[in-house]
Amino acid sequence: MKKCRLCKQDIEDDAKKCDKCGSYQTYLGRFVHIGIPIISVLLALVSWGQTYLENQAKKDAIEGEKEATEIAAVAEEQKEVAYVEREIALKKADQYNEALVQIEEDVNSMKQMNVHFPENLQRLNTITKKIELSREQVRNLDERPVRRPVEE
Repeated sequence: MKKCRLCKQDIEDDAKKCDKCGSYQTYLGRFVHIGIPIISVLLALVSWGQTYLENQAKKDAIEGEKEATEIAAVAEEQKEVAYVEREIALKKADQYNEALVQIEEDVNSMKQMNVHFPENLQRLNTITKKIELSREQVRNLDERPVRRPVEE
């Protein structure tokens, strides 16, 4: 006779299960009785966790796609605004250039009339230099590449 591992009652030497408490006396029997349900619960938790993480990843991907679409729309609007602002700036530069041409013509006619007054001639030469600097700024603005938005 031997003692039960759980309740310490006398049982047969070859008994695999206690008649009084029902506990298995071998490690394999205990594992089958207790271990399989525990492993089943653990596998169910792992499976649930994996499914939860996959669903969360899908939600995150959908949210990321929505954000990317919104950002692309904002960028497209900003590109269009920048193009319009550049067009306005170029039109203003053209108007400025036309005004400079008119001023230069006026200065040249004044130079011809005031040949005998050197102090006026010096002021007119200064104005002419300023006109050239302004023209250079307008040219630099015109040389920048313009990319018109692609219409879809």
